[in-house]
Amino acid sequence: MIGGMALQPRNWRKPIGEILVEKELVTRAQLEEALVLQRRQPGKKIGEVLVKLGYVDKKDVLRAHAEQLGMMYETGVDTD
Repeated sequence: MIGGMALQPRNWRKPIGEILVEKELVTRAQLEEALVLQRRQPGKKIGEVLVKLGYVDKKDVLRAHAEQLGMMYETGVDTD
């Protein structure tokens, strides 16, 4: 901790689920439900689970990934 701020490892990225909660695209309860289901499905990404549950669409997940990586999300990109 430096100056009251916790240091994150250099390659640390905020989890996709946390970004979606912060953007109010899913609730904390919805994220927790999806995380439980994800644990039962090894290899599934949380975004896939949230889309399958109908809580977000693919574009929401792509926007969250872009934010996670510090990139802009290009609108008009076909995600289907």
